[in-house]
Amino acid sequence: LEKEELKCENDDIAKWYIFPNQRRCGQCIKDKFNCKKTVTVMCIGLTQSGKTVTMVSLTNQFINKFSIPIENIFIITGLSDKEWKNQTKEKIPDIMRKRVFHRNQLKAFAKEIKGKKNILIMMDEIQIAAKSTEKKDQTVAKLFKEEGLWDKQVRFERDIKIVQFSATPDGVLDDLKEWGESYAIVKLEPGETYTSCFDLLEQKRVFQYKDLCGYDKN
Repeated sequence: LEKEELKCENDDIAKWYIFPNQRRCGQCIKDKFNCKKTVTVMCIGLTQSGKTVTMVSLTNQFINKFSIPIENIFIITGLSDKEWKNQTKEKIPDIMRKRVFHRNQLKAFAKEIKGKKNILIMMDEIQIAAKSTEKKDQTVAKLFKEEGLWDKQVRFERDIKIVQFSATPDGVLDDLKEWGESYAIVKLEPGETYTSCFDLLEQKRVFQYKDLCGYDKN
């Protein structure tokens, strides 16, 4: 599948390559923020369909469109997972890697954004430790409440844009409705060569596992 080069004033990002579907998704998310009322966008994409590289596309476009400094662009997750952090860093340019935080590092993230304006926060695996109907005390939700990020007026005053990424948003979609006209949803379409779990089912390549260890429960 043919790749396209990013056009960006920053050399590190300009050398990065993304697939056309990821570039189009980044553009679509950026366009949603052309409406001044929008403060949150949810990006839904199948597992391994390219959400992380879409973040690179989005970073490029926000730098060019909204003049957001690279030091004001963050990637965070509610996962407490060093492996997630390492894998994410491998998929993004060097200049973005200093501002990738997993759950146990969110206090450091809070210090980074303190008092800043014109910010882009990209949240991966949003369904983990985020605000939900039953779990309003989850880590990310608590941080956002403490920093005033659930307050729409604070978002407007500090020009904070948040993009949430997930393959399984579940109850998070219900939480978005609280934002009224201030949220939007975008779908990341997979590339032409992408194979999903649904494709595997249709191709009859999914089977029930069998016990191979010889254990007899009786």
